Amino acid sequence: MDAKLKERLEILVAGDLLTEELKNKLESLLTDFEASYQVELNNDNAAMLVTHLPMALMRIKRGEAVEDLNEAVLTELKAEEFYTDCLDFIEKIEVETGIEIPEGEKNYLVLHFCNLIKQQRG
Repeated sequence: MDAKLKERLEILVAGDLLTEELKNKLESLLTDFEASYQVELNNDNAAMLVTHLPMALMRIKRGEAVEDLNEAVLTELKAEEFYTDCLDFIEKIEVETGIEIPEGEKNYLVLHFCNLIKQQRG
């Protein structure tokens, strides 16, 4: 994970949009994702994910509702080669953070992670 992505997380902490504890867990999880899927996360390919993931987790902690992907996108997503792997990784995020991620948010996150893998292996 490059320095700009780490800086992005620090900015969220400084703005009280992310806790330091959750930031540390996310950095570790994202580093694990890089190693597991041979994906290099940088500001160009993962800026949206590294903003979305912590914001989503904080929204969930606050009990805010999340909409799901539309059916056509969801159907296409489920056909992706790495769909199950990415869904398993989201479940790992749940275990590590202690935050239960609603189905709709899981789908958005799986979409981000699948796209990262596809970009790197393209």
